[in-house]
Amino acid sequence: MSAQGDRVPGAKAQRVLTLVALLPILATVYQTLVLTDLADADIRRGIESDPGDSTWLSAAWGLSTLYGVFIGLGLSKKLRPRNTLIIGLFLFSVGNLLCGLANGFIAMIAARMVEGLGKGMCIILLRSYLYARFDRMLFAAVLCYGLFAYSTRGTSPLVAACVNEIMGWRWVYWANMPLGVLGMVLVAWLIPPDPRPAPVQQASGESKPDALVIHLLITWLMSLLFLLGWRGREGGGTSNLILALVVGSVAVFVALVARLAVSLKTG
Repeated sequence: MSAQGDRVPGAKAQRVLTLVALLPILATVYQTLVLTDLADADIRRGIESDPGDSTWLSAAWGLSTLYGVFIGLGLSKKLRPRNTLIIGLFLFSVGNLLCGLANGFIAMIAARMVEGLGKGMCIILLRSYLYARFDRMLFAAVLCYGLFAYSTRGTSPLVAACVNEIMGWRWVYWANMPLGVLGMVLVAWLIPPDPRPAPVQQASGESKPDALVIHLLITWLMSLLFLLGWRGREGGGTSNLILALVVGSVAVFVALVARLAVSLKTG
Protein backbone atom coordinates (compact mmCIF):
# COMPACT_ATOMS: atom_id res chain seq x y z
CA MET A 1 0.00 0.00 0.00
CA SER A 2 1.31 3.47 -0.84
CA ALA A 3 2.27 6.01 1.76
CA GLN A 4 -0.58 8.22 0.62
CA GLY A 5 -3.06 5.38 0.97
CA ASP A 6 -1.86 4.78 4.53
CA ARG A 7 -2.72 8.32 5.48
CA VAL A 8 -6.22 8.33 3.99
CA PRO A 9 -8.70 7.04 6.62
CA GLY A 10 -11.87 5.11 5.90
CA ALA A 11 -14.96 6.80 4.52
CA LYS A 12 -16.74 7.05 7.87
CA ALA A 13 -13.66 8.32 9.69
CA GLN A 14 -13.05 10.86 6.92
CA ARG A 15 -16.58 12.24 7.31
CA VAL A 16 -15.94 12.76 11.01
CA LEU A 17 -12.61 14.45 10.33
CA THR A 18 -14.25 16.68 7.71
CA LEU A 19 -16.91 17.77 10.18
CA VAL A 20 -14.31 18.44 12.87
CA ALA A 21 -12.28 20.55 10.43
CA LEU A 22 -15.32 22.58 9.35
CA LEU A 23 -16.77 23.19 12.83
CA PRO A 24 -14.62 26.31 13.52
CA ILE A 25 -15.93 27.82 10.28
CA LEU A 26 -19.53 27.19 11.28
CA ALA A 27 -18.76 28.57 14.74
CA THR A 28 -17.29 31.86 13.53
CA VAL A 29 -17.78 32.74 9.83
CA TYR A 30 -21.53 32.11 9.87
CA GLN A 31 -22.05 33.72 13.28
CA THR A 32 -20.51 37.05 12.24
CA LEU A 33 -23.50 37.74 9.99
CA VAL A 34 -25.33 38.98 13.10
CA LEU A 35 -22.46 39.14 15.58
CA THR A 36 -22.26 42.91 16.11
CA ASP A 37 -26.00 43.63 16.35
CA LEU A 38 -25.86 44.44 20.08
CA ALA A 39 -22.43 46.10 19.97
CA ASP A 40 -22.97 48.47 17.03
CA ALA A 41 -23.33 51.58 19.21
CA ASP A 42 -19.99 51.00 20.95
CA ILE A 43 -18.29 50.20 17.63
CA ARG A 44 -19.60 53.43 16.09
CA ARG A 45 -18.32 55.41 19.06
CA GLY A 46 -14.98 53.63 18.85
CA ILE A 47 -14.42 54.61 15.22
CA GLU A 48 -16.16 58.00 15.68
CA SER A 49 -18.83 57.49 13.03
CA ASP A 50 -22.45 58.64 12.88
CA PRO A 51 -25.44 56.27 12.86
CA GLY A 52 -26.15 57.35 9.28
CA ASP A 53 -22.76 55.98 8.20
CA SER A 54 -23.82 52.41 9.01
CA THR A 55 -25.46 52.05 5.60
CA TRP A 56 -22.15 52.71 3.86
CA LEU A 57 -20.44 50.23 6.16
CA SER A 58 -23.07 47.58 5.47
CA ALA A 59 -22.87 48.25 1.74
CA ALA A 60 -19.08 47.87 1.65
CA TRP A 61 -19.26 44.66 3.67
CA GLY A 62 -22.16 43.27 1.61
CA LEU A 63 -20.47 44.17 -1.67
CA SER A 64 -17.25 42.38 -0.76
CA THR A 65 -19.16 39.37 0.59
CA LEU A 66 -21.16 38.97 -2.62
CA TYR A 67 -18.07 39.28 -4.79
CA GLY A 68 -16.33 36.88 -2.42
CA VAL A 69 -18.97 34.28 -3.26
CA PHE A 70 -18.25 34.48 -6.99
CA ILE A 71 -14.49 34.80 -6.52
CA GLY A 72 -14.58 31.70 -4.32
CA LEU A 73 -16.44 29.75 -6.98
CA GLY A 74 -13.98 30.87 -9.65
CA LEU A 75 -10.86 30.13 -7.62
CA SER A 76 -12.14 26.73 -6.52
CA LYS A 77 -11.97 25.53 -10.11
CA LYS A 78 -8.34 26.56 -10.44
CA LEU A 79 -6.96 26.06 -6.94
CA ARG A 80 -9.45 23.35 -5.82
CA PRO A 81 -12.09 23.86 -3.08
CA ARG A 82 -9.94 22.94 -0.07
CA ASN A 83 -7.18 25.41 -0.93
CA THR A 84 -9.70 28.14 -1.74
CA LEU A 85 -11.41 27.56 1.61
CA ILE A 86 -8.08 28.00 3.39
CA ILE A 87 -7.49 31.27 1.51
CA GLY A 88 -10.97 32.46 2.48
CA LEU A 89 -10.31 31.68 6.14
CA PHE A 90 -7.01 33.56 5.95
CA LEU A 91 -8.72 36.67 4.54
CA PHE A 92 -11.49 36.37 7.11
CA SER A 93 -8.96 36.21 9.97
CA VAL A 94 -6.90 39.11 8.63
CA GLY A 95 -10.08 41.14 8.13
CA ASN A 96 -11.12 40.63 11.75
CA LEU A 97 -7.63 41.63 12.91
CA LEU A 98 -7.90 44.85 10.88
CA CYS A 99 -11.44 45.52 12.15
CA GLY A 100 -10.18 45.40 15.71
CA LEU A 101 -7.29 47.72 14.84
CA ALA A 102 -9.47 50.26 13.00
CA ASN A 103 -9.43 53.76 14.49
CA GLY A 104 -11.64 55.47 11.94
CA PHE A 105 -14.59 54.99 9.62
CA ILE A 106 -12.56 54.59 6.41
CA ALA A 107 -10.22 52.09 8.06
CA MET A 108 -13.21 50.08 9.28
CA ILE A 109 -14.75 50.04 5.79
CA ALA A 110 -11.49 48.70 4.31
CA ALA A 111 -11.19 46.11 7.08
CA ARG A 112 -14.79 44.95 6.71
CA MET A 113 -14.27 44.55 2.96
CA VAL A 114 -11.32 42.21 3.57
CA GLU A 115 -13.36 40.29 6.15
CA GLY A 116 -16.39 40.16 3.85
CA LEU A 117 -14.33 38.87 0.93
CA GLY A 118 -13.07 35.96 3.04
CA LYS A 119 -16.53 35.36 4.47
CA GLY A 120 -18.12 35.11 1.02
CA MET A 121 -15.49 32.63 -0.14
CA CYS A 122 -16.03 30.45 2.94
CA ILE A 123 -19.83 30.56 2.90
CA ILE A 124 -20.21 29.41 -0.69
CA LEU A 125 -17.61 26.66 -0.43
CA LEU A 126 -18.36 25.24 3.01
CA ARG A 127 -21.92 24.10 2.34
CA SER A 128 -21.18 22.35 -0.95
CA TYR A 129 -17.94 20.95 0.48
CA LEU A 130 -19.72 19.53 3.52
CA TYR A 131 -22.57 18.04 1.52
CA ALA A 132 -20.25 16.48 -1.06
CA ARG A 133 -18.10 14.76 1.56
CA PHE A 134 -21.06 13.20 3.38
CA ASP A 135 -22.37 11.56 0.19
CA ARG A 136 -25.22 9.21 1.21
CA MET A 137 -25.29 10.63 4.73
CA LEU A 138 -26.53 13.96 3.36
CA PHE A 139 -29.15 14.26 6.09
CA ALA A 140 -26.42 14.21 8.74
CA ALA A 141 -24.56 16.97 6.89
CA VAL A 142 -27.72 19.09 6.61
CA LEU A 143 -28.44 18.53 10.31
CA CYS A 144 -24.95 19.58 11.37
CA TYR A 145 -25.00 22.57 9.06
CA GLY A 146 -28.39 23.77 10.28
CA LEU A 147 -27.54 23.19 13.93
CA PHE A 148 -24.35 25.22 13.95
CA ALA A 149 -25.06 27.77 11.22
CA TYR A 150 -28.60 28.84 12.11
CA SER A 151 -29.70 27.68 15.55
CA THR A 152 -27.00 29.77 17.25
CA ARG A 153 -27.81 33.01 15.42
CA GLY A 154 -29.82 34.24 18.42
CA THR A 155 -27.09 33.59 20.96
CA SER A 156 -24.13 34.95 18.96
CA PRO A 157 -25.06 38.64 19.46
CA LEU A 158 -25.47 37.98 23.20
CA VAL A 159 -22.00 36.44 23.37
CA ALA A 160 -20.59 39.41 21.44
CA ALA A 161 -22.36 41.81 23.83
CA CYS A 162 -20.73 40.07 26.81
CA VAL A 163 -17.30 40.21 25.13
CA ASN A 164 -17.87 43.88 24.38
CA GLU A 165 -18.88 44.60 27.96
CA ILE A 166 -15.95 42.77 29.54
CA MET A 167 -13.10 43.27 27.06
CA GLY A 168 -14.17 46.06 24.73
CA TRP A 169 -15.60 46.23 21.19
CA ARG A 170 -12.29 45.42 19.48
CA TRP A 171 -12.35 41.92 20.97
CA VAL A 172 -15.70 41.27 19.28
CA TYR A 173 -13.61 41.02 16.10
CA TRP A 174 -10.37 39.67 17.55
CA ALA A 175 -12.21 36.76 19.19
CA ASN A 176 -12.88 35.41 15.69
CA MET A 177 -9.19 35.18 14.81
CA PRO A 178 -8.26 32.05 16.83
CA LEU A 179 -11.20 30.12 15.36
CA GLY A 180 -10.32 31.30 11.86
CA VAL A 181 -6.69 30.20 12.25
CA LEU A 182 -7.80 26.93 13.85
CA GLY A 183 -10.09 26.32 10.89
CA MET A 184 -7.19 26.86 8.46
CA VAL A 185 -5.00 24.39 10.34
CA LEU A 186 -7.72 21.73 10.65
CA VAL A 187 -8.79 21.97 7.00
CA ALA A 188 -5.16 21.65 5.84
CA TRP A 189 -4.43 18.83 8.30
CA LEU A 190 -7.57 16.69 8.35
CA ILE A 191 -9.02 17.06 4.85
CA PRO A 192 -7.13 15.39 1.98
CA PRO A 193 -6.30 17.52 -1.07
CA ASP A 194 -8.98 17.59 -3.74
CA PRO A 195 -8.26 15.39 -6.76
CA ARG A 196 -7.67 17.29 -9.95
CA PRO A 197 -10.19 16.71 -12.73
CA ALA A 198 -9.21 14.46 -15.58
CA PRO A 199 -7.49 16.16 -18.57
CA VAL A 200 -10.52 15.33 -20.76
CA GLN A 201 -12.81 17.20 -18.41
CA GLN A 202 -10.47 20.17 -18.30
CA ALA A 203 -10.19 20.27 -22.09
CA SER A 204 -13.94 20.05 -22.63
CA GLY A 205 -14.40 23.28 -20.68
CA GLU A 206 -17.47 24.67 -19.00
CA SER A 207 -19.54 27.69 -19.87
CA LYS A 208 -18.27 30.67 -17.95
CA PRO A 209 -20.70 32.66 -15.80
CA ASP A 210 -21.97 35.86 -17.36
CA ALA A 211 -19.93 38.60 -15.67
CA LEU A 212 -22.46 41.27 -16.61
CA VAL A 213 -25.25 39.32 -14.91
CA ILE A 214 -23.14 39.07 -11.75
CA HIS A 215 -22.38 42.81 -11.74
CA LEU A 216 -26.01 43.73 -12.41
CA LEU A 217 -27.25 41.39 -9.68
CA ILE A 218 -24.85 42.82 -7.11
CA THR A 219 -25.64 46.40 -8.16
CA TRP A 220 -29.37 45.72 -7.79
CA LEU A 221 -28.90 44.18 -4.33
CA MET A 222 -26.78 47.16 -3.26
CA SER A 223 -29.46 49.58 -4.46
CA LEU A 224 -32.02 47.73 -2.33
CA LEU A 225 -29.69 47.93 0.67
CA PHE A 226 -29.35 51.70 0.32
CA LEU A 227 -33.09 52.02 -0.26
CA LEU A 228 -33.86 50.17 2.97
CA GLY A 229 -31.07 51.90 4.91
CA TRP A 230 -32.04 55.42 3.88
CA ARG A 231 -35.83 55.08 3.87
CA GLY A 232 -36.06 56.84 7.24
CA ARG A 233 -34.19 59.93 6.10
CA GLU A 234 -35.87 63.31 5.99
CA GLY A 235 -38.64 63.36 3.40
CA GLY A 236 -39.10 59.58 3.43
CA GLY A 237 -40.52 58.17 0.22
CA THR A 238 -41.03 61.64 -1.28
CA SER A 239 -37.39 62.75 -1.08
CA ASN A 240 -35.41 63.10 -4.32
CA LEU A 241 -32.77 60.70 -3.03
CA ILE A 242 -35.24 57.89 -2.34
CA LEU A 243 -37.03 58.46 -5.65
CA ALA A 244 -33.69 58.32 -7.49
CA LEU A 245 -32.83 55.06 -5.71
CA VAL A 246 -36.21 53.56 -6.63
CA VAL A 247 -35.83 54.54 -10.28
CA GLY A 248 -32.25 53.29 -10.38
CA SER A 249 -33.16 50.02 -8.69
CA VAL A 250 -36.00 49.36 -11.14
CA ALA A 251 -33.76 50.23 -14.11
CA VAL A 252 -31.02 47.86 -12.95
CA PHE A 253 -33.56 45.11 -12.30
CA VAL A 254 -34.98 45.48 -15.82
CA ALA A 255 -31.46 45.37 -17.26
CA LEU A 256 -30.74 42.26 -15.18
CA VAL A 257 -33.84 40.44 -16.42
CA ALA A 258 -33.09 41.43 -20.01
CA ARG A 259 -29.51 40.20 -19.75
CA LEU A 260 -30.66 36.93 -18.19
CA ALA A 261 -33.10 36.43 -21.06
CA VAL A 262 -30.32 37.00 -23.60
CA SER A 263 -27.98 34.62 -21.74
CA LEU A 264 -30.63 31.89 -21.65
CA LYS A 265 -31.30 32.23 -25.38
CA THR A 266 -27.65 32.10 -26.35
CA GLY A 267 -27.16 29.17 -23.95
